[in-house]
Amino acid sequence: MQKIVRRSSTLFEWVSGRRALYLFPALLSGVLAGLFHLLGLFQIVDGIVLDRIMVRSTGDRPVVTIVERDSDVVAAELTRSSLALGARQVVFLSDPGSDLSDLGPQEVARVIVGYGVPADSAELMAANLRAGSSPVGEPARVPRVPPLAEYGIHRSSMAWVDDEDSQFPTLEAAAAGRLPPSQSFYVPIPRRLSFAVLTSQQILAGDLEPGDLERMTVLVASPTERLSDMLVTPADPSSATVSPARFSAYAIQALTTGRAATKFAPLPALLFILLTSVVAGMAVILTRRFNSAILAFTIGGAIIPVGWLVLELASRIVPFGGMLTGLLLSTLGTIMLQERRNYQRLERALVPAIEQTVSHTAFRNRDNLPSLLSATAATAGVERMLLLQPSDFQGSVPLASIEGDISDLTKESHRLMARLTSGLQSGKSIAAGELLPHWPGDVRLRAIGSRHEPLYWLYTFGDHPGASSGEFVAGSIAYSFRAMQNSHASLSAQQRGLRAVDPVDFRVVNAIELITRNGRQLRKATDQLHSSVMFFDVVGFPLYANPQMVDLLDAFGLNQQTALLPEIIDALTELNSRQAEALMRDVLRDGGEASATIQGIPGLSATLRISGPDPAVSARESVVVLEAFDTTELARLSDLRLAITEFIDVQLRNDLETITLGAALARKSEGNEKRRLRAIEKIVLATQNATQRLDAMKDLTRRVPVAHEFAAHPIQLRPIAETVAAQLVDLAASYDVEIDLELPAVSGHSVGDPYVLSKMLEALMRLVINDSPPDSRVNLSLVERETRSQIRITGGFGMTRERLTQAFDDPPRNEIPEFQIVKDSALLMAGWDADFTYECETGKGYTFDLILRRIV
Repeated sequence: MQKIVRRSSTLFEWVSGRRALYLFPALLSGVLAGLFHLLGLFQIVDGIVLDRIMVRSTGDRPVVTIVERDSDVVAAELTRSSLALGARQVVFLSDPGSDLSDLGPQEVARVIVGYGVPADSAELMAANLRAGSSPVGEPARVPRVPPLAEYGIHRSSMAWVDDEDSQFPTLEAAAAGRLPPSQSFYVPIPRRLSFAVLTSQQILAGDLEPGDLERMTVLVASPTERLSDMLVTPADPSSATVSPARFSAYAIQALTTGRAATKFAPLPALLFILLTSVVAGMAVILTRRFNSAILAFTIGGAIIPVGWLVLELASRIVPFGGMLTGLLLSTLGTIMLQERRNYQRLERALVPAIEQTVSHTAFRNRDNLPSLLSATAATAGVERMLLLQPSDFQGSVPLASIEGDISDLTKESHRLMARLTSGLQSGKSIAAGELLPHWPGDVRLRAIGSRHEPLYWLYTFGDHPGASSGEFVAGSIAYSFRAMQNSHASLSAQQRGLRAVDPVDFRVVNAIELITRNGRQLRKATDQLHSSVMFFDVVGFPLYANPQMVDLLDAFGLNQQTALLPEIIDALTELNSRQAEALMRDVLRDGGEASATIQGIPGLSATLRISGPDPAVSARESVVVLEAFDTTELARLSDLRLAITEFIDVQLRNDLETITLGAALARKSEGNEKRRLRAIEKIVLATQNATQRLDAMKDLTRRVPVAHEFAAHPIQLRPIAETVAAQLVDLAASYDVEIDLELPAVSGHSVGDPYVLSKMLEALMRLVINDSPPDSRVNLSLVERETRSQIRITGGFGMTRERLTQAFDDPPRNEIPEFQIVKDSALLMAGWDADFTYECETGKGYTFDLILRRIV
C-alpha cells in the first residue's frame, strides 16, 4: 500500500510539475482530431477499417433461411408449410400479391410483410407509412428502406423511420424483434456466414422434415429480389455481389444475434480520441530514450485489436480515423516540443561554452585577422599588398597593407575594381595589373571575404625570379583566412549582422569543423616527422600514432588502437613488465623523460623515449608522448670510437713505441752498420704493422652490424600453406600422390614467423609424400578458432611412434635433412607459445599438428 501511495504521489508531482507542459501537444492533437471526426473527415478511413474487421468476424449460427417464391405459389400455403416445419416467423420482402386473410390469428401474428419506402424524401416516406398501415386481422405491414451507401459501399441500414412523433420499425428490425441504440446501424457481413437458400416448391412438396426450420426466420423473396446482385458490400467492394434478399438476411441476423454495430455518440468518441492522444504523448515522454517512431507504430497497431474487441464485446465502432490521427499528431507534436526544449537547453549550455572557448583564441577580436594576414603574407614573400573592404560611401576601406596605400588606387581604378569584383567568386583570383600598373611583378586580385562581408586582397610577390611560385602560397593563405573569418562569424555571439542569428546547431558544427581542421593540420605535421611518434592520454588511452609508429608496432605484433603503454615498452625493449610499469610510474609521477634501447630490429639501432608533463604544472590534462627514433648512426659512431680507442690504446701504441725505440737504437748505433740495419728493419716492420692496423680501422668504419632473429609476429597461414603446396606439386606427382587442401576462404592472423613455418611445413609434407604409396592422398588442412589456429597434415604409410620420436630427437646425419629442420623449427616455435604434436602408426599413416596462437 505504501508503494502505491508513493507512485501516485510521484505521478501527481510529475503532472503538476513543469514536465506536464509536454502533454500540451497531446491534448491539442486530441482536440483537433476530435473536431475533424465531428466534421466527418474520417468516414472513409473508419469505413475501410470497419470493413476489414467485419468481414473477418467469426459470426454466429445462421437464424435466417432465404426462400425463393415462384409467382404461382400461394403465399398462405407457403406460410403454413414454413410454420409447420418449425419456423419462428415468415417475412415477405414485398407484398406477395395474394390474400393472406385465410390464415389463423396465431399464423397471422407470425407473418411480416414489407413494402418499399424511399429514403430520399421525408414527406413521401410519411405518406407511404400511413398508407401502408395494416388493418386489424391482417399480417403486419412494415416499411423496407434500401440499405444506406457510404462512398459506394452498402455497409449500414436503418432500424426505424420517424413520422412526426412516431417511430416505425423497418422490416429487419421488426423481424428481429429488437431495436439497436441508434437509428442507423452497421451490418456485419462475415465471409464465414452462409444462409441456406430454398425454393417454394421444396417447402410445399414436403422435401423437408418437421423441425428443419426450427426457430428460423424464413425470408421470402421473389426471384428478382434473390438473384439481382445490385449491392456492393465490404466482402467484395470491387463488384456488386449481394442481392437485396441476402443483405436483409445479414441485417436480420445481426439484429437477432446482437451483432449490429453502431457508432459511439459524439462525446464518447471524443473521449476515445483524446485518451489515445494523451496515452501516445505520455508514452513518448516517458520512453524518449527509445525510438519514438517504433513506439507510435506499436500504439497505432494496438488500436485495431482494441477496436475489434470493442466491436465483438459491445458492438460499438470506435473512431479509428480520429484515434490514428490523434496518435500521429500527438507523437509528432510531443517529439517536436521535446526537441525544441532540448534545443533551448542545448543553446543555453553551448553558447556560453563556445564564447568561453572563442575568448581564449585569436577569434576574441576579429580585428586581429587582418594583422595576422599581413604578418603571414610578409613572411611568405609578398612584396606589396592591400586588404580592402568595399564601402558605399568611400569606395573601399583599407584594413591592412604592406608597402602600399589606398592612394595607389585612382578613381578609375576604383571603378574598374568594382567591375572586376562584381562576378568574382570567393577564393578565386584574377590578374589585376591594370589596377596598380606601377606595382612590380604580377599583381593579383583575390576575393577572400564572405557573402555578407566581402573582402578583396590585392597583392604581388614582386618581379624577382622566385615570385612565380608564390600564387600557390597565396591560395593557401587565402583559404585559411576565409576559414578563420567564417568560423569567427559563426562562433562569436557578439558578431553583428546576418550570421549573428545562426542557430546553435550551425554554430556547433562550425566549432567542430574548426577543431577538426586544427587537429588534421597537427596530424599532418606529425606525420611528416622522421621519427615514430605516438600520443597517449595520461590514463593510457591511445590518442594518435603517425604512420611510422604504426608500422613499427605492426612489426612487433602490436595494435596501435588497443596497445597499452607498458605493453609497448615491454615489447620494444629488454625491460620486463615489472620494469616497464616502474618506468611509467616514474614518468607519470615526476614528469620528464625516460629512454630505453629498442630490441629486435635487424640491422638497426633505435631508442624509445617516453616523456610526460610535470604533474605540478599540468595537474588536470596531460599527454604522454612516446617517440622511437633511429640511433643506428650514433651507435655505429660509438662503436667506431670505441674500436679506434682500443686500437690506439693497444695496437697503434705498441707500433709507435716500437718505431720510437728503433729510431733511438739507430741513433746509438753510429758506426755499427749491422745494428743500424736491424733497427731500420724494426722501424719498417712496425710501420707496416701500423699501416695494417689503419687498414683494419678503415674496414671497421664501413662495417654495419647485422642481426637476424626468427621473431614471431602476426601472419596469415593460408598463403603460406598454398605456397608450400604449390612447391611440392611436382614431387607429389613423381610419387603418384595428390595433395588435398582444406583451407578457409579468408584467413585471419596468427603469431609466427613465415620463414620458419614454410620450412617446417615443407619438411613435414616431404616426409609424408616420400612415405606415401602410389595413388594415395596427402591432406593439408587449416582450422582457425577463436584463440588458436591448427594446421594438420595427414597421409603416408607410417611408422612406429617410437621410431619417429627417435628420429626427431636425434636426426640422422647426411640422410634425411627434414628431421633436423623439424627439430630446429619446433624449438623456435616453443618461443611463440605454439605446440607441435604428432601421431603415427605403421600402415595407418602420419598426423602432424601445428597449433599456433591466433590474434585476429
